[in-house]
Amino acid sequence: IDVAFSDFGRLKVAIDECDIFAPEIPLHSDAQQKMGGHVNLPNDLKISTLRSARKYEKYKAILGKSFGLNLELFDKMLPLFLLNYMTQQALSTKADNPVNTMDFQLWSYAESIERELSSMESIADHIQTLNQISLDYQLRSLRSALSNVSKFRSKTLQLLDLYQNQEIHKLYKLSKKSIGSIKDVLLYSRNHKMAANFAQLSTTKSVFAAVGAAHLSGKTGLLHLLRKEGYRLSPVKFDLR
Repeated sequence: IDVAFSDFGRLKVAIDECDIFAPEIPLHSDAQQKMGGHVNLPNDLKISTLRSARKYEKYKAILGKSFGLNLELFDKMLPLFLLNYMTQQALSTKADNPVNTMDFQLWSYAESIERELSSMESIADHIQTLNQISLDYQLRSLRSALSNVSKFRSKTLQLLDLYQNQEIHKLYKLSKKSIGSIKDVLLYSRNHKMAANFAQLSTTKSVFAAVGAAHLSGKTGLLHLLRKEGYRLSPVKFDLR
C-alpha cells in the first residue's frame, strides 16, 4: 500500500529484470469481475437482517464516525470485505492520499512493459478460501472491531509499523494471532499452494511474486517452504520510512 511503500522505483527495476509478474491473485478485469460475484452475502442476506435493528444502528454510527463509511452501502457485503475497507480507512489516516493497493500499481506497470502476467493463486483458489470462512466468524470479527475501534486501529497501525521496519516474523506472529482459528485457511494452506505455483512458474523463467508479508515467515511460510525445495534466498532491504 502507498502509505507503507511510496517509492516504487526499485520494484519497477526488479520487474524490468523478470519475465513474469505474479501477485497473489490475477488482477485483470475478467478475474476481478468473477471475484465480484462472491463479495456479497449469500441468499440475499444483509447485515441489517443478521443483526438486531438496535445493533445495526450502533454499527452504522460507529462506522460513520470512526471510519467515514456508510454501512448502508455495505449492507449486502460479506463482513470480511467490510473489515478490509475499515483497515484501509485506518491506514489512510497515515497518508496524505487515500490508500491504494500496491498490487494494482505494480500489475499496471508490468502490463505496460508487456511482462507475462500470472498469479500465485487462481481466482477459484481464492473463492474456495473465502467459502471456508464461516459467516459466524466474520460477524464476530466485525463485532469485535466495532466494539473497540481504538484497539482495531492500534493493531492495524502496529502491523504497518512492523511492515515498515521489515520485521516479517513479528508481523507474521501478530497476523496469525489476529486471525486465530482461521490461520490454517488464510495462511498455511494458501502458503503451500503459492509455494507450489511459484516453483512451477520459475522452472524456466524469472518471477516477480508479490504476496502479503504475513505469508513469508514461520515454519509453513513461503521462505521456509521454498528453502526446503532447494531455493537459495537472500533478503533485499528497503528504506520504507
